[in-house]
Amino acid sequence: EMVEVVMAWEEEGMAAADEKADDDETGSGTSSSPTIRGLEALGTPKRSSRVHPPLASLGKVSISDFAVMGKLGEGGYGTVLLGKHKLSSSVVALKMLTKDAISSDVHAERVLGEAEALSEVSHPFIVSMLGAFQDELHVFFVLEFVGGGDVYHRIEQYGRLGLSSGTTLLAEVALALAHVHQRGYMYRDLKSENVLICADGHVKLADFG
Repeated sequence: EMVEVVMAWEEEGMAAADEKADDDETGSGTSSSPTIRGLEALGTPKRSSRVHPPLASLGKVSISDFAVMGKLGEGGYGTVLLGKHKLSSSVVALKMLTKDAISSDVHAERVLGEAEALSEVSHPFIVSMLGAFQDELHVFFVLEFVGGGDVYHRIEQYGRLGLSSGTTLLAEVALALAHVHQRGYMYRDLKSENVLICADGHVKLADFG
């Protein structure tokens, strides 16, 4: 489960911190790139890291294992890309967070909180997190791709929703929020841009950052 990734990050971060402390005491440590405070739980940047179903059986991956087909959106911390896993042909959303943008303790805590929350929730009306990895400059979340756009742009393009479709949408969002709260989390950014539309017309709640 995705929670294993978070736990692994924490273990790697603790080990790295212990090693750094030993180096500081002996004075024999070699210099390295500065660590971003609060991101120690992500561990040492590697070329690859684990991902989880449906990509888990394919082993470790990096950004080079994906063909980037376009940009889905952009936010304060990074960009969401449309990606296709080259080996499996799985189409996913790649949330690419720039480490420079999340260098403060508060921002790093939000990134880890998002990973933890997405690892704990599992619901048909919530976007699934499939895995995570990082390189020297970025942290990547591999997310389920929802191809119907978001409610905001759907209304902007076609006008307000009808009573039946609007009622169904609200009911599905309410069920998603109830599940999040039952798992002990509070969803803080409810807006039409974060409600994604599936090909079958159902919706999925996104963006737990």
